[in-house]
Amino acid sequence: MEPYVVRIVSVRKGAGKTTIGASLVRELVLKGVKVAAIKHAHSGVDLSKDTAKYLSSGADIAVAVGPLWSALYVRNEALDLGSAINMLPGEYRIIIVEGFKKSNIGEVLAVVNSPEELSKLRNTVTGKIVAVVTSHSYTGEAPSNYTVFNHGDMRELAEFIIERAEVFALSQTPGLNCGHCGYSTCAEFSKAYILGKAVECPVISDVELVVNGRKVPLSPFVKTALKNTVLGFITSLKNIPKDPSKIKELEFRIK
Repeated sequence: MEPYVVRIVSVRKGAGKTTIGASLVRELVLKGVKVAAIKHAHSGVDLSKDTAKYLSSGADIAVAVGPLWSALYVRNEALDLGSAINMLPGEYRIIIVEGFKKSNIGEVLAVVNSPEELSKLRNTVTGKIVAVVTSHSYTGEAPSNYTVFNHGDMRELAEFIIERAEVFALSQTPGLNCGHCGYSTCAEFSKAYILGKAVECPVISDVELVVNGRKVPLSPFVKTALKNTVLGFITSLKNIPKDPSKIKELEFRIK
């Protein structure tokens, strides 16, 4: 299933996007959500001294490994948001993005300090603005199409983002309320999925079994059982990612 993506954008520098993004991530993590963050660095990435030497020598990729954090540096000309998301090394339910104003991926969180900034942003940003974060008081003039948050409302904003993510996850389910996932309704599954308590909808699982060139129909239960059995065996082998989300495709042949 696709993650819920929200882009934090503004019309000017120094609007507080990074502070808001970091606070939002912190609140989401406290609520049990697995979150990834992506920042569009217009002026370039501040590389460490040694890593910069390897990149300047001609390497296309450099990985800096530290005791607490590691960084992957990839040489590129213009990496779009979709490509950046595909580079993430795991499966995330919510992705908080700072910038990428012209991307058509995800929904938009507008950071503005005046109605004039909001009006300007509406004319320049791509995508749907679903909420506004502001230090301006919208007394009597709150934009009816958006939910408005102040800079100190990060807990409430996190709850709002989770609700939007649940709706997005629900839109990807078949809406059958079949119970194959272990939950009575698709809505309950979607809530559990965002909190990492459910892995995926078994009905839309992309597991396929092909025998002698013929695709064999599988029920949701068999899909789930087959996937869990194969991945359980594969991930126990050496030099295989232990995180199943990092295994995009595998091939098994019998001769």
